Amino acid sequence: MILALLMLVPAFVGEFWAYQLGLYFLYALAAMGVGLTWGQAGILPLGVDIRPPQLEPLAHAYGLAYRRVASAAELGHALQEYRSARRPLIIDVDARPFE
Repeated sequence: MILALLMLVPAFVGEFWAYQLGLYFLYALAAMGVGLTWGQAGILPLGVDIRPPQLEPLAHAYGLAYRRVASAAELGHALQEYRSARRPLIIDVDARPFE
C-alpha cells in the first residue's frame, strides 16, 4: 500500500519535488543510521586509535619538569627531585605494577 502511494507521488507533485522528497528520505535514513550507531551502540567508527597522551612534550611546552618512573626506587628519586626543583614536576608513573 505504501509502495503504491510512493509511486503516485510524482503524478501529484511533479518529478522535481518527488526527487527532492526521495533525497530527504535518504538523508533521514542515513541520519537514523548514524544516530543508531552513535547513540544506541555507543560507537562511531572514525578510524581513530586512542593512545595515551605524551606528557613529556606537554611538560616542556609549559615549562615544567618531567620524569617517567617504572619502579618504586625511581619514584623515590623523582619525589626528591620534586622537592629540590624550582618548577613544577610531572611524574609519569608506568601503569605496570612496581617490581
